[in-house]
Amino acid sequence: MTERGGGSPGRLVVPHAGPVVQLFPGAQERRRPGHGRAVRLARHPIYGGGLTLFAGISLAVGLSGLAGTAVLAVLWWHKARLEERLLSERYPGYGAYMLQVRRRFVPGLI
Repeated sequence: MTERGGGSPGRLVVPHAGPVVQLFPGAQERRRPGHGRAVRLARHPIYGGGLTLFAGISLAVGLSGLAGTAVLAVLWWHKARLEERLLSERYPGYGAYMLQVRRRFVPGLI
């Protein structure tokens, strides 16, 4: 279900949980970056998990499927850079967080 009335389009809302998925980059209200368990290891762990999942599926299907995963990785890389720029503008401490958590997607790799 999508948010109705006064909300931004492209946002998935779960009743009693608030917005959980945003299609377009931007910081959600009432949240500070870098305070969850997963984001202490990688700045965008959901993207890393998605890439790991799609890479595994691609390898199970055949090596030709990795091309789609590579395209997705490039798109998410650029989206993550845009999100980080927007978060840096909104939260003064985000730059320090980026220096502390060096990896974007997968701890110790990328």
